[in-house]
Amino acid sequence: METFTFLFTDIEGSTALVGRLGEGLYGQLLAGHHALIRSALAAHGGREVDTQGDAFFAVFASPRACVAAVLEMQRAVEAHRWPGGAQVRVRMGVHAGEAEKNVTGLVGVEVHRAARVAAVGYGGQVLLSEAAAVLVRDGLPPGASLTDLGVHRLKDLGHPALPNNLPAQLSAFIGWEKELAEVRAMVESSRLVTLTGAARGSPTHGLCRTGRVGSSVICQCRPSRYSPRRGVPRPTSNRASPDGTESTGRESRYCK
Repeated sequence: METFTFLFTDIEGSTALVGRLGEGLYGQLLAGHHALIRSALAAHGGREVDTQGDAFFAVFASPRACVAAVLEMQRAVEAHRWPGGAQVRVRMGVHAGEAEKNVTGLVGVEVHRAARVAAVGYGGQVLLSEAAAVLVRDGLPPGASLTDLGVHRLKDLGHPALPNNLPAQLSAFIGWEKELAEVRAMVESSRLVTLTGAARGSPTHGLCRTGRVGSSVICQCRPSRYSPRRGVPRPTSNRASPDGTESTGRESRYCK
């Protein structure tokens, strides 16, 4: 086993971009995107492991080098003049952990965890797991900052990075079996489920009953002059992107 800093990236809304631009212009856009990503990888010692469509999987020996690379990538994507006047936004996830090399590439649960971290983000975000954040917090590039986004559930990763803060329930919860089952189903299929109601009322009680699920602490790394509009988590419980065209959880052999 070796220790790596993992990076996953992909373009948000790529399916919609193909539809708007057509295959010819989208092919030019994809070539430009790949050139920007690979340029930053080369400049900061990153190694490309895999590429699928508009998605990249790369590793670094140094977590600080990885953060420098992703900030350079985001600035380059923002400044680039894209074909057809398209606006390109790339989500990125960074995690540090161990993986084993074999004939198929890098294998290990931490590879999948890194893919999950990237999948909960949206275009323009750079998300870091807690494991990566603690390694770079005191050595960020000038003008960059970390924002703690709290504990997030990562699909199929049942062991939380930190315990959640839901209180123990001492009373019975009778007559709401159907509602509890519906909430559990939503929790299993969505990144965020919001229950509203009066304080200490049934929604809060129901959340405490259903909320003990696997989670990880997520931080966001932002360069200077970062747009506040993109600097907050997506405030919805569904899997659609802002234009309603594409799932936010990217399917790949690392993230399914």
